[in-house]
Amino acid sequence: KLDLSYKDNEKFIEICHKYKITPATTIFSFSKINIMFDIGFKFIKVASFDCASHKLIEEICKKNFDHLVISTGATYNREIEKTVSIVKKNTSHFSLLHCISIYPTPLEEANLSRINYLKSLTESVGLSDHSNPEKNGNLLSAAAMTYDIDYIERHFTVLKKDESKDGPVSVNPKQLADLVNLTKLSKKELA
Repeated sequence: KLDLSYKDNEKFIEICHKYKITPATTIFSFSKINIMFDIGFKFIKVASFDCASHKLIEEICKKNFDHLVISTGATYNREIEKTVSIVKKNTSHFSLLHCISIYPTPLEEANLSRINYLKSLTESVGLSDHSNPEKNGNLLSAAAMTYDIDYIERHFTVLKKDESKDGPVSVNPKQLADLVNLTKLSKKELA
């Protein structure tokens, strides 16, 4: 019941194109691969719990999406490495996201140095930030940017924090605007 309808996805893509934003979605099942491709999504994310779903990743790669982003939370190194070998056989356009699958992620558990490991597997890396923006602001994302990452993923909401399951880790419009402004700073300014 959390899935958007076909028409809602089409509308989402239309709005993204209007504002020159690349539409992206997460594929959670085999049945959604063709649907998301046919609707027009070209930028796909694989959730942390599917990083080791190698058959799913193989099928996603067959569709030749423009870019694939794979979150690596709750995944062993050997699983990530196998995923990377599958993806590299099929596309050169992919990124890995460092992720701690604790909602919200305490800053002392963030282990940002793991970004360096991911960089040993691919040139394009990022952070899936699940820290509490009410408590920590965008501190974790800002710290990750000092590693010269390409992507930051944050959950976003226009609802009150207690009105959705991921509300405590979601940024609101002001917090998202603050994060966008942080991305414009140099590494030296972030430090």
